[in-house]
Amino acid sequence: AWISGMVYSDTFDIEVKPGTPPGRYTWATGFYTPDGSAQFMIDAAPYRTADGALRLGEVEVATC
Repeated sequence: AWISGMVYSDTFDIEVKPGTPPGRYTWATGFYTPDGSAQFMIDAAPYRTADGALRLGEVEVATC
């Protein structure tokens, strides 16, 4: 269960497809119901993307 105020962390590998143009990209994630039919909207304005996902930060692609 998610507990308010608790910090959760995890590590992910990000696969960058060959041919991806160099630049800075927003990294975001969404939270969905267990059956995937609905997305929970993020309410924290500075961290919310236009489509309601959670903005995690940016990644920079130098060359690919």
